[in-house]
Amino acid sequence: MCDARFYPYWVPRSNRQELITRLIKEAREFRFCGPSGDTDEQTAVTVGYHHLVTQLKHLAGPILPETAASRLNSIKVDLNDIYSAYTARAEMDALLFDIESALDAVDSAEQAAGSGPKRNTINIRLIAVEAGDALKYDTTVNEIDRIGSAIFPFRSDEFPHDSITSIRAKRIYDWLMSLGKYPCTAEDRARLASTFLLRLTRDPQQKSRLLQILRDAGVQDLSPDQEVLSRFDARAFHSEVFPALPHAVWAGTLLSSRIRSFKGLQQGCPRQSAEH
Repeated sequence: MCDARFYPYWVPRSNRQELITRLIKEAREFRFCGPSGDTDEQTAVTVGYHHLVTQLKHLAGPILPETAASRLNSIKVDLNDIYSAYTARAEMDALLFDIESALDAVDSAEQAAGSGPKRNTINIRLIAVEAGDALKYDTTVNEIDRIGSAIFPFRSDEFPHDSITSIRAKRIYDWLMSLGKYPCTAEDRARLASTFLLRLTRDPQQKSRLLQILRDAGVQDLSPDQEVLSRFDARAFHSEVFPALPHAVWAGTLLSSRIRSFKGLQQGCPRQSAEH
């Protein structure tokens, strides 16, 4: 006999990860009937497996890398064609490992990001959501990726978020969530997040807003250097005053050099050399 399993769309108090994990288990245990089975049995199998595939597409698709998500979306099960179910199972079995890896990545990021500010930690997810919303009209995707790749010692991962519809806000979210996953001290994480965000806008009001977002998310020990950086950028000096952003941000050399330049200007250095 066929064992066609059906899955309710509504699962009480069950989060996405738990449901995906359950669907993976059900996919591996799903029992098919042979091509010689009667029509009712074959229909039960194709309907049941079609339902399972559909749920995995909607629930697991958003957390998969683009290539794997495309493979998942291409899986088709015709309701009256048992052979299409066999083909779909072959593809699905190969993708289950990718889905499990994506789940592990999401879990690791969430554990690193934390659910709220704790002692010696910051709520990187809150920063990622609020800063992305604040900056979505101030920058471009190319600029976000260019600055992110220059500042951070890692590549950006994908972190699905159904409520973020702006592409630019989503890129900021992905970079900062990747920072939450990256192993470093809370101090380094706060410094990297601050430097990244403050480089995405030259608007003094936006910079002040970003500093407040950082404080509200648990970055309580923002150094005065960050305030100096904001005021220096707000004066819109010529680009020759400081070089293009290098990878040396990780070591703090850019911030230090810009602060020294600003202090020098405050102490009476000729402003004309910086502005012409």
